Amino acid sequence: VVYQWHPGLADKLQARGKGLLFSASDTARLEAYQLALADISAQHDERHVSLARILPALFAVVIERSNSPGGDPQAENRAALITLAMYAFAMDTRRFIDMPGTADHQWVYLTVYKRHDLVRHFLASAAITLSAGSGPAAAAGLFKELDDSRGGTGFSFADLLADRAGVRLAEMATGSRQQALLLQRRMSTSLSEVDFMPQIDELPEGIMELEFKQRYLNTDSEKYRDAEAEIQRRISQCNLYQVE
Repeated sequence: VVYQWHPGLADKLQARGKGLLFSASDTARLEAYQLALADISAQHDERHVSLARILPALFAVVIERSNSPGGDPQAENRAALITLAMYAFAMDTRRFIDMPGTADHQWVYLTVYKRHDLVRHFLASAAITLSAGSGPAAAAGLFKELDDSRGGTGFSFADLLADRAGVRLAEMATGSRQQALLLQRRMSTSLSEVDFMPQIDELPEGIMELEFKQRYLNTDSEKYRDAEAEIQRRISQCNLYQVE
């Protein structure tokens, strides 16, 4: 066995890997939305900015690209939301696609109800749904909360609500062409947080494993299913997800 180092091999393998992750058309979309988010974030002096203030400007770009010759609204929605999820986790898109450097990129903390964690739950679940489907996204969100109950911050129904809202957003964004276009129109107008994220008041949080078992037994119990039903009821009342 002979080991011989080839300078530049790692860079070649990384570049090839990037090409396998996204098609050429998706790469162009991701680059466009990464640059759009850089411009949008630069317009805010605050370090913490409500997601409701970012979405209209971002989806104005989505609409413009969807209306171009050969535009694909579902594909544009998907790319915009995946890029936004990366942004929420401070992940530079250049890790996944080849694009010019953005050294002056200004990062802001996106919030909903003044909480950054809810945005991460919301957008991560949307991104998982867009990549793997709503089933894996819902399962991942629930597993995360159960794991938190065993030694983390505790089971949070508020976090679970954000997860489920993210799944609903992604389903609408890439459903029928009519749904995709309807989402774009609603996203590009003036938004309030309750339009896409239900209020989290009276949703229990910080529930540790023993308390969870005492209150809900397990995730198949009637009491737990009632809590999940309440989450879905709140999401269905959001203006963004109303079906005309």
